[in-house]
Amino acid sequence: WNLLTNEAVDREPLTADWDLLFTRYMSNVMGTMYAVAGVLQNKTVEVAQLDAVDPSAAVAADAAGFYSADMNIIGSDWKSYNIDAGAYEYVEDRAYFVRAVDGAVWKLIFTAYGGGATGAMTFTKELMSATDIADAAANGTAVVYPNPVSGATVNLLLDVPSSNVMMEVYDLTGKRLMNRNVTGLSAMSVRTLDISALTPGAYVVRFVHGKGIATTKLIVE
Repeated sequence: WNLLTNEAVDREPLTADWDLLFTRYMSNVMGTMYAVAGVLQNKTVEVAQLDAVDPSAAVAADAAGFYSADMNIIGSDWKSYNIDAGAYEYVEDRAYFVRAVDGAVWKLIFTAYGGGATGAMTFTKELMSATDIADAAANGTAVVYPNPVSGATVNLLLDVPSSNVMMEVYDLTGKRLMNRNVTGLSAMSVRTLDISALTPGAYVVRFVHGKGIATTKLIVE
């Protein structure tokens, strides 16, 4: 309620415009309702929690069959407070896979919490798949080679149901670094991509076309 205008204000964004809510909420902790800080998900978002894994090596295929629409799959239990050490500890062998509103799959690994002083929750995010794995057949396939690559160029092998695609290169934070049109495609087309501007690291390459998105990874040495 806005006291100045004397009007009700709808502060919540549209369901189609958000994936996760970082907030404080009441949760049952060992039989007692307690205020915790954590992450809740949109009702249209599904999350898979994988434990006893190497988070850096876990891939989207590992999460198949583990997705849930429960709103607190991430929740607050990725951290705990060690009274003796006087510091927060984190589950080191856990990765979350988030199937976002737009169908993209992201891997999240939580690494730090600022406590009551800031409430800041620190995590890494990696775009694993631009669309649901079940749609892979309709999206076509894309392969980069050699991979890993140490030179200034890499080859693209594309087999997609379209003669034109928009190629996009993202780093592991989700920042788009490159985009360009690729035209004149047919079955099993090969193109060359100049990657001289990319620094060593891992990247996600997407090929967006009218029927879907084909995605692959690129490692630059």
